[in-house]
Amino acid sequence: DTNDYLIHSHTTQGLSVRANNLNGFDNFNCIIEDKNGYQLFRMTGTWNGSHVNCEDIFFNVSLNATNTILEAVLVIQGNNLTIENPDNALAIFYSCPLMGDNCGHCLSNDLFFHCGYCSQKNECILLGSSCPDTILVGINDITECEPRRIESFSPKAGPIRGGTIINIEGVNLGADRSQVDSIKIGSVNCDHQEDDYVPGSRLSCVTEEITTGILNDNIIITFKVGQDDNNKFMVTSDDEYQFLIPQLDPQPASPAFGPLSGGNNVTIMGTNLGIGSSRSITLAGETCHILDE
Repeated sequence: DTNDYLIHSHTTQGLSVRANNLNGFDNFNCIIEDKNGYQLFRMTGTWNGSHVNCEDIFFNVSLNATNTILEAVLVIQGNNLTIENPDNALAIFYSCPLMGDNCGHCLSNDLFFHCGYCSQKNECILLGSSCPDTILVGINDITECEPRRIESFSPKAGPIRGGTIINIEGVNLGADRSQVDSIKIGSVNCDHQEDDYVPGSRLSCVTEEITTGILNDNIIITFKVGQDDNNKFMVTSDDEYQFLIPQLDPQPASPAFGPLSGGNNVTIMGTNLGIGSSRSITLAGETCHILDE
């Protein structure tokens, strides 16, 4: 919300809160409470006719990689009476270094957080902080993020009929899901799963069926920045993904028979049976739950 107050952790700043019709009030206090009503900070304030200006203080807020943002309630008091917050504004504590563990991730943050990436420091920083070179800001600056690489993907193989979900992890893999132009294994399309995208570090796709038989090839991700079709870059995996054909042995089940009531442990034998992102087995139309692979 544009009415909220952004406060970067471990900085000194004041707040200016819109407030009207406070004639007769004095002894203003600006109080920041968590959502359980516990007081986090208390500042003295003065009213200038339109705003209560809260004094500068150092905001020492503990955040971590799991909880990068803390939303708190902003309360204004005058003469020890609570004054209505006309905008229902929140105090939002955040930390740029925690909101971007790589360049692409940092650039994915909404611009109102005023975070940018400093390549020399290899750090997501608050704009205005010291940086020896140009600070990268916004998703379109992803073209300046280096290095870009695929570090791993799983699974390494799947059936030629497609349908395998491949999870890909890496560094600086775009800054927004809209920048993923295509994912291919060689020349075979792998359909991007946008809801699984994690800016800069993780994406997934579902393989399409191939008709050429067994195929080994690298994963190639093409990113498009902005509306210019010429403004693209590619990232290629070092390892190859394999399209394989799973086959059962001529006598695949051991034991080959069992009681109608079920309960038998059956070993299924064949080639390339462990490929793909998921597997299921049916025997005589009944589901056989996989115990081990």
